[in-house]
Amino acid sequence: MKLAVARDAGVARLVYVSAYGANPDHPIDFMRTKHAVERARAASR
Repeated sequence: MKLAVARDAGVARLVYVSAYGANPDHPIDFMRTKHAVERARAASR
């Protein structure tokens, strides 16, 4: 996900829907990806 690109383009609001239980050790790849996006979003502030 290119959060910096969205920010630089002037995007005022990004809506992201997470999933309960998303974590880096989850056995399902989809949930690990959800967690990674959450961390990237938090770090982009």
